Amino acid sequence: MTALTKDRNTPRLQGDDRQGLVAASTMIYAGAMLMRNASGYVVKGQTATGLVGIGRAEEQVDNSSGSAGNLTVSYRPGTYRYA
Repeated sequence: MTALTKDRNTPRLQGDDRQGLVAASTMIYAGAMLMRNASGYVVKGQTATGLVGIGRAEEQVDNSSGSAGNLTVSYRPGTYRYA
């Protein structure tokens, strides 16, 4: 690939929102950091082992009284500033 010698328009494609099954007894707020647990379910961001960051919640989902996988949450992968 040739080195750039001027500005380059690099458009971003829309539509990269993803869906994930929400863990049991979990409340997720729009804008929250999301992680996937060892069972593959989405949980809110927290300090714990066995979790992998996946992105930011695009909607609020209340599965606080539901079982794992009862609801899905839309999320957007990426790096976000939270502090």
